[in-house]
Amino acid sequence: MGTLIGREDELARLDEVLRAGGALMVRGPRGCGVSALLDGAVEKAGARGLGVLRAVGVEAESGFPYAGLHALLRPLRRAVEALPAEPGEALRASFGFSEGVVPADEVAAALVALARDAEPGVVCVDDWQWVDAESRAAISAFIGAGVGVPVLLGGHGDGVAGVDELVVGPLDPVSAAALLDDTLPLLVRERVLREAAGRPLALMELPAAYAAVGDGVLLGSWAPLTPALEEAFGAEDLPSACAHALLLAALDDAERLHDVLAAAGAATADVLAPAVAAGLVEVDGDRLRFAHPLTRSAVRHAASPAARAAGHAALAAGIAARDPDRAVWHRVVGAPGTDEGLASELEAVALRSRDRGDYERAAAGLRRAANLTPAGPERSRRLLLAAELAAEIGGVDVATRLLEDVVPAHVDDTGRVRALVLRPRVSPGTLAATARTCVDPELALRLWWRATTETQASAGDGAALAHEALVSAPTLTVAADGRPTDRSVSLAYRGKSTTRGAEQPVALALRGYLALVTGDLRGAAALLERAVHELRAQRRRTRLGQVLALAAHARLGVSDLDRAWEDGLESAALCRQVRQPLWGALARTALARIAALRGDEDAAEEHAGEAERIALRVKGASVLAAVQQARGALALGAGRPGEAFAHLRRPFDPTDPAYDLGTALTALDDLAESATTDEERAFVRDQLAAAGDRAALAQAHATLVLAEDGDADAAFERAAAVIGEDVPLAHARMLLVHGMRVRRNRRPADSRTPLRAAAATFERLGAKPWAEKAQRELAATAETAHRSEATVDRLTPRELEIARLVARGLTNPAIAADLALSPRTVGHHLGKIFPKLDVSSRANVGAALERLGY
Repeated sequence: MGTLIGREDELARLDEVLRAGGALMVRGPRGCGVSALLDGAVEKAGARGLGVLRAVGVEAESGFPYAGLHALLRPLRRAVEALPAEPGEALRASFGFSEGVVPADEVAAALVALARDAEPGVVCVDDWQWVDAESRAAISAFIGAGVGVPVLLGGHGDGVAGVDELVVGPLDPVSAAALLDDTLPLLVRERVLREAAGRPLALMELPAAYAAVGDGVLLGSWAPLTPALEEAFGAEDLPSACAHALLLAALDDAERLHDVLAAAGAATADVLAPAVAAGLVEVDGDRLRFAHPLTRSAVRHAASPAARAAGHAALAAGIAARDPDRAVWHRVVGAPGTDEGLASELEAVALRSRDRGDYERAAAGLRRAANLTPAGPERSRRLLLAAELAAEIGGVDVATRLLEDVVPAHVDDTGRVRALVLRPRVSPGTLAATARTCVDPELALRLWWRATTETQASAGDGAALAHEALVSAPTLTVAADGRPTDRSVSLAYRGKSTTRGAEQPVALALRGYLALVTGDLRGAAALLERAVHELRAQRRRTRLGQVLALAAHARLGVSDLDRAWEDGLESAALCRQVRQPLWGALARTALARIAALRGDEDAAEEHAGEAERIALRVKGASVLAAVQQARGALALGAGRPGEAFAHLRRPFDPTDPAYDLGTALTALDDLAESATTDEERAFVRDQLAAAGDRAALAQAHATLVLAEDGDADAAFERAAAVIGEDVPLAHARMLLVHGMRVRRNRRPADSRTPLRAAAATFERLGAKPWAEKAQRELAATAETAHRSEATVDRLTPRELEIARLVARGLTNPAIAADLALSPRTVGHHLGKIFPKLDVSSRANVGAALERLGY
């Protein structure tokens, strides 16, 4: 029955009615796809050879008796005329073919007779709310007669007494996203999803509306509407006082009833009663919410420019004393020409929005402030700030257009470098050369960041650039408690300056990323952990979401899977809240990889699929490459090497959207293990030969996998010199490869030690497919691995952190505030902590921690 995305259950219910007969009322709000579902049912009926009688209620005809029934039975006019006098006369009279008053029950009896003679197949009536009362009564009586003819009704009003209902709601987020074209720009896509709120009509119409107005409306303003959306979501026939108050509510997004009533000069919320009765808005205490985001837009669009300007002025006057920032927004809406004073006020408001993590509102404010600014350096400065914030939320195209209006002569040297970081199609060489002479430490790191990523994407040696950046950084600070001593993190902290004190978290994050590219996994994890701590303390949610995505990958690299999973989940949630989808996609690639390692195919594909959908829209090659690596790891762990190799090879192919050589090389270990033919192994050897010093861990493992059996022990020693126990997962996989090879060489006793160690590590890490593989190999040597309950039930670092706070007597809300989590997340962790500690209440947590040596 068609391919309506996300409507499988509804289609199945309609199909059931077509097969079994009976009546069903399909109803839901406008734009939810009621008509599309009925179309699908009619199509299915026609494909089965069933006749269909169909009508659609028309508002203009709702006052004419039996107009709806007449339209429905038009194809059966001859059959109606041929009905015998009794009961046919009633039906003919209802159509005006003869004189007389026609009661609904008599017309219904005539319909029953007609159904027996004409066999209509399926009866379908849409927009039931506009069908005239007489036709509704007759059709309802016909349904009550139980003839057995399938009757499908659809509409947006009340149901029908005695008729089963199928209530259609909005699409779920996954289905809504799937309904959109993957080529939509990222900001457009995210805004469409937000404003459509799951309504299929809006999902289909809004992309065209945005295409018609261009990028300007994406920062600020309200959603553009097509005629179909205006009809579906508009407000009609409201009293003038109600319409005025509703417009004020639409112009002010704070949803405060008191402010709207004050601006409208209304004493009570009764003025809005007609709008509430019409389902346009909901009043809850002092909160005034629109039933759908597009209703707000439709109300705004319907008002004249003069009415909107007057509304903004009234709102600004009413809230100026209590909420000056919001008042500024209202004041600038109707401001003509340029006004430097107002532009300066709006810039300050925008920067406060940025500090709260609302980058989209901040970018909109700065763009509007620039438009209010006379030509000159201040205008270019504000445009550059707006472009930087637009880029932060994935609006690369919007940022590029804003930069086109920046006059190079109006910005200083630092401003020109900031613009260079944002401009598309800048060579990595230019970026690196500029970074070498840049005197601003954080800006230099941004240049190195982009130079590294661009180099990796173009098959260059991004690791070499990252290494240079870490070694030659102009300034560098270290932790207040002194320089780290761990050998693996020394490079990440090396620099010309060793000023003590706290480094800015963004700089820490940039260094963490560069350390990650060089393969300094522990250094990256240490730097990113510090950045996360600082960002939590500063409540910088937008940056926190970004850095947690990087931290998830760094922790994954050092085999801290539990914390990597937590960081990835938190990042994905934060990035969704602050509208940073590409960073959320990066977090999801870490989640997909962890799920793959644990053998959770559903979770791995869910996260990989969502990351892929986002990255395809912005040509995010590194994310697409990571998606293929996650899918390859999943297939490899499940014993499907051919499928794994196909996924893992894609990032090496310059013609593939997932091409990113720097990322590709980090999965050389998986690629080598999935290579089963001579041709595939030759391909891996070619990549190893071209890799240089990049991805040392993956290279060492791949070289071990490809070594000849006669060189097994020497190859293992060479690999072990690179892959230490400080990266447990990689170390366990190395032991597994070596143990398998030794066993195949008929040395079962020598293979048991590495296999036993590998099995224990995989079990401790929760890498189920790999643990099972190691156990099978060990069983082949006539020994069985023993599962350790202590390792399985050990608290993760985050669980331990929460458990200690519980032991101190803190409540869930207090813990949530302390750790910058939600109380619900804290409760989720406690659900895992109690069984691990073998306790049933918070009061026993402290004693359990002490008993278990925590």
